[in-house]
Amino acid sequence: MAATAKHFPGLGSATKNQNTDAGPVTLNVSLSGLRAKDEAPYPVAITAGVKLIMASWAVYPALDAGKPAGLSPAVIQGELRARLGYQGVTITDAIEAGALAAFGSYGQRAVLAAQAGMDLLLCSAQDPSEGQAVVTALAGALDGGQLDPAAFNAAAQRVTALRNGLP
Repeated sequence: MAATAKHFPGLGSATKNQNTDAGPVTLNVSLSGLRAKDEAPYPVAITAGVKLIMASWAVYPALDAGKPAGLSPAVIQGELRARLGYQGVTITDAIEAGALAAFGSYGQRAVLAAQAGMDLLLCSAQDPSEGQAVVTALAGALDGGQLDPAAFNAAAQRVTALRNGLP
């Protein structure tokens, strides 16, 4: 088992009625506010060696006005990896979340998440066809040039290192 910090870049500004499982959520907070409040736990978790960080499905216009965090290269590759220096494994929240309804099928969502820099994709609907659709879409995107092979291999290496490092 490995600890997971979630839901990057944070939900500290969300109200109790904002639930990405049910539908889209936009957190209109300034970049300075986002970094001071919502992101505040992440530098500490990264320094402590957290093994996984789960991305939020909320939209953070201060970082990317068009995509939920887990589908956004600006959030995952820019904010989390480049700015905060996180080198561990990234994981999505549930790919079937209501917040992603406008982003296509499970497979299309998976490809967008992988393009954003997500390493693991959470298929939690307890329906094997969901996972099969995701695997098929990722393999097709890799074979078809929609996914960068080097980035894909780096993600696989991070996941393998995590697995090998667990007791």
